Amino acid sequence: MVSKNGTAVVEDMGRKRSGVGLSSATAVRFLQRWIALTSLGLLLSTAGLWIVGNSGESFPQVPLAEALCAVPEPVDWICVATLVGGLLWMLARPSLGFRAANLMVLGAGIGLAALNQHRLQPWFYQLLLFSSLFLLRDEGRLVRLLRWLVTSVYFFSAVGKLDFEFLHTVGQQFLDAATRMIGIDSTGWSPTSRMAMTSLLPLGELAIAAGLIVPRTQRIAGACASIFHGILIGILGPWGLGHSLGVLLWNLQFAVQALLLFVVGSSGGKKPADCRVTWTGRLTTAMVVLAMLLPLVER
Repeated sequence: MVSKNGTAVVEDMGRKRSGVGLSSATAVRFLQRWIALTSLGLLLSTAGLWIVGNSGESFPQVPLAEALCAVPEPVDWICVATLVGGLLWMLARPSLGFRAANLMVLGAGIGLAALNQHRLQPWFYQLLLFSSLFLLRDEGRLVRLLRWLVTSVYFFSAVGKLDFEFLHTVGQQFLDAATRMIGIDSTGWSPTSRMAMTSLLPLGELAIAAGLIVPRTQRIAGACASIFHGILIGILGPWGLGHSLGVLLWNLQFAVQALLLFVVGSSGGKKPADCRVTWTGRLTTAMVVLAMLLPLVER
């Protein structure tokens, strides 16, 4: 009974005991497809940034370097077509040639951002980082790095809201929209009560980030993160503050992403036959650490 079939049974029993619904490999494949699908939606919702000639009506096209001003328009169109093609490939057959698909997304995305800085939206920045990580063959390292990166987003998002401006402006709007949705008028509350309730949003994000760090609380924190984004969609949606479709899609992306990374996916991962850490593994790890640390110098 000590065969590879028996080993598989033992692994399955271990997953059932730990409440894991998907292997890390399956969770990553679902995540890759989900990122591809929502990124296509985000591209459509921000089409003005990607259609050459049209974006100039709303935003000036500002390349990263002056020399790129001379790049002809067809290069933009080629990059857009390559980006969309890579995302469709990831969505249709993520297990077949997924490295090539991610290289298409990564290369075209870097080119598009270089040709127009306005395209480097937060969701697009995340897409480029994820595409880089999806190139890793070590599933265990891949899942760990994705979790580190996503956890840092919640942490810095919370810290960025714990300031005077958010608590006295946007946070107050969030509070009014949230209470109005449940039939409560909070406009007459005392300033102290309004400030305390407004502080719950960044403090909740901070608690989620703390929960995602600890392995024992990751699943609970991941579920809370998904619920948190559902609440945000309600507040930001047409029945609340009426934000753009892109903002709602990005929150929806994070809601499902939290479930796949922290709730239904296992913490382990299949290692490649050669367990040595390659230069690509070191490079991607350094890239993620840099992405996590750079927000510290923002202010």
